[in-house]
Amino acid sequence: MLLTEQFSNDYISSLCKQNMYNEALVAFDFLQNNTNFRIRPSTYAGLISACSSLRSLQLGRKVHDHILLSKCQPDVILQNHILNTYGKCGSLEDARMVFDEMPQRNVVSWTAMIARCSQNGPENECD
Repeated sequence: MLLTEQFSNDYISSLCKQNMYNEALVAFDFLQNNTNFRIRPSTYAGLISACSSLRSLQLGRKVHDHILLSKCQPDVILQNHILNTYGKCGSLEDARMVFDEMPQRNVVSWTAMIARCSQNGPENECD
């Protein structure tokens, strides 16, 4: 990994850990538009969690789209973050899509989906 990639990932992750979500997403925008660097799965997790904290469905979809277009193979942890973000942002449809496409689910996946259904969906939506 190039030093600049490592620095960029560390910088964005640091901003997320400091709850500087808007700044982290601005840095992500800048870097994705101006360089060709790889984002680590842990950095994606911080970015998608930032979108969740901001309750921004639009930004969550943007980061998720970037994940899908990248060569990153999201693990169950990153997929749970994406699932949780869609649920917290009120998009049960997107959350269900992520859940249905997960090759592996764990207790967190099921709990997140059940919680989002109970908060956002009609009673029969999560059958």
